Amino acid sequence: MSISFWRFAGLLVACSVFGARADAAFWKAGLAATNITPTQPLWLAGYGGRLHPSDGKEMELRLKALALEDDSGHRAVIVTTDLLGIPQDIYQDACAALQEKFGLTPEEILLTASHTHCGPVVRKSLMDVYDLDATQRQRVEAYSRELETKLIDTVARAMADLAPARLSSGQGMTTFAVNRRNNPEGKVPKLLEQGDLKGPSDPSVPVLAVWSTNGGLKCVLFGYACHNTVMDYYKWSGDYAGFAQLDLEKSHPETLAMFFMGCGGDQNPLPRRQIVMAERYGGMLAAAVEEVLRKPLHILAPKLKTAMEMVDLQLGAAPTTAELEKLASDKGPDHVAQRWAARLLVQSKTAPLARSYPYPVQAWQLGGDQLLITLGGEPVVDYALQFKSQFGNKIWVAGYCNDVMGYIPSLRVLQEDVPPLAQRGWGYEGARAMLVYGLPAWRWSQHVQDQITAAVGRLVDRIDPGRGIVIETNVPAVMRDGVVLRADIHRPAEGGPYPVLLMRTPYGKQKQHFEKYVRAGYIVVCQDVRGRYASDGVWESWLRPRTHDATDGYDTVQWAAKLPGSNGKVGTIGLSYSAFLQWRLAPLRPPALQAMSAHSIPAHYGDLEEPGTIRPGRRLRWSVVTIAPDLRRRSHRPGPQTESEAAALWDAGDSAKWLQFMPWLKLPGETFEDETPYLLDWLRQPQSDPWKLDQGCRDISVPNLEVVGTTMPKGIWRWRKP
Repeated sequence: MSISFWRFAGLLVACSVFGARADAAFWKAGLAATNITPTQPLWLAGYGGRLHPSDGKEMELRLKALALEDDSGHRAVIVTTDLLGIPQDIYQDACAALQEKFGLTPEEILLTASHTHCGPVVRKSLMDVYDLDATQRQRVEAYSRELETKLIDTVARAMADLAPARLSSGQGMTTFAVNRRNNPEGKVPKLLEQGDLKGPSDPSVPVLAVWSTNGGLKCVLFGYACHNTVMDYYKWSGDYAGFAQLDLEKSHPETLAMFFMGCGGDQNPLPRRQIVMAERYGGMLAAAVEEVLRKPLHILAPKLKTAMEMVDLQLGAAPTTAELEKLASDKGPDHVAQRWAARLLVQSKTAPLARSYPYPVQAWQLGGDQLLITLGGEPVVDYALQFKSQFGNKIWVAGYCNDVMGYIPSLRVLQEDVPPLAQRGWGYEGARAMLVYGLPAWRWSQHVQDQITAAVGRLVDRIDPGRGIVIETNVPAVMRDGVVLRADIHRPAEGGPYPVLLMRTPYGKQKQHFEKYVRAGYIVVCQDVRGRYASDGVWESWLRPRTHDATDGYDTVQWAAKLPGSNGKVGTIGLSYSAFLQWRLAPLRPPALQAMSAHSIPAHYGDLEEPGTIRPGRRLRWSVVTIAPDLRRRSHRPGPQTESEAAALWDAGDSAKWLQFMPWLKLPGETFEDETPYLLDWLRQPQSDPWKLDQGCRDISVPNLEVVGTTMPKGIWRWRKP
């Protein structure tokens, strides 16, 4: 298709997107690019089987910078490079220089690499892989210093270029990535013909467009999750990602095209090894971007939020000295393992081998709703798919950012790569690659996916609270006697089915926060118990000899199991009163109940404080401040109607009235409203335990996580005595 067509189409899109928003506030955007092609032969990065330095050039290698500033003056910069990766050493130097020069913090700096295997080796990156002589090592060091200088200079020029602009986003797709773990490379053409490729992939092509105020396309930033490894020759080349950028810049001569790699650690462009394939895949990717630009895009308001966390990512078992000595002395063809072992032996003589690695995780929000998550290393595609399930399919997940220290396997990949291997394509990303990258362990800890997932959740909560979470309020559930109880349901925005966590509370469901549970893949139901807040009926405290707590709990568990998006499995959660309610319902054994976490609750009410005692002040404050106001509100009686009003009165002097009140048996009805008579009955017979939770303990058939403290000395172990 002609260049003029795409330029005309882009103009039409720009007019349709921005024409109605002439008075809108602007971003500021600045651009700069630098040629980083080595000027002398250097070893090419990525493949250990190469035998000599570079001998030619397919295209220029470039470093590009996009500086952004929102309407509050918050600045950030994105740097893309035609390199295998940015190692920790260069990343740290760049961050220090950019902070000193422009005041940018690491969370505002995004350095990424296209992961081309036809770029130069840089210092402290896969150094055990390459058999470099002294001359080549000197050249690598000199090139790395020059690269750092050019990076800082390019960002400086982008900062100086800041000018009013508009941003918009969209997402397309292309499909040349193949899961290399599950599809043998030699069989891929036939599998493609049969439509029988196996394993997960991510076809999405995220697009960020930067427009001048007159509607011209200044920059397009785009990504794709696939190894940039069509070619393995000795020429400098940006591979398919380089061809895609050249195609876009040819179609849009005034535009800077920038590429970032997605979670493509286990994805390859197949078939490959021919330059026409690199050109073809680059053309497919560029066409996907053009298709996005041709359609109406989502306008991004000039709002930017950034957050970052360095995760102490745990390594698995370290090699023993005996294992290292055996590998180092081996005379076989595995020179990478020999160099790795020899280096670690020397290192271990001066300091213990590291047991973790500082792993960069970053999150940006652009325009109030476009979320960009960046991960270090070479993450497998599972991470992108997981985060899209959690936060919505329109989020962007980039890998190879801010330090490429190794492959980042998911738990699935780690487990698949434990010998004996079930498939020939397994064993690299979760194991062998540790030696290739020089890490001092045989593999990562099995907890790495949990660590990274938790960090991403924390960052998203900082910049975009509630992202990917749908909350339904006051959803009715009808109990067996016809009384309607109401719950708030917190669920992931997409995906499923999910297990359900249930909390029942007398304290007001609207006060609870469940983001961490939803982020972990649960539907959470929080219900006001009978007679409290939004639920109908009359509240029945633990002081009454008979209540509906057990049957209400049973009915709610079974109801929750049938909610849309539920997988039919329910667990109960909560401490204190919510734990008490769990122990009430569990002996009835609702079929959907799988587990419970009822903690911070003793077997007998008399053990709540210290064995056989009760703290008058604490119990009275709980009654007067926490419980009585909602009872008073429901019955339209005078006095504080909310917990905050009651707390203010208590702190202003009401506490003295109640704490000095004697005798307790003459407490007025307003203390506990309708429950006061039951409180007085218990005070007359303090040894008559109104709880007796241990009596139903033997009827409980599901596991429970019990947590007790020093103030609850007769917790769960008391209940388990024969």
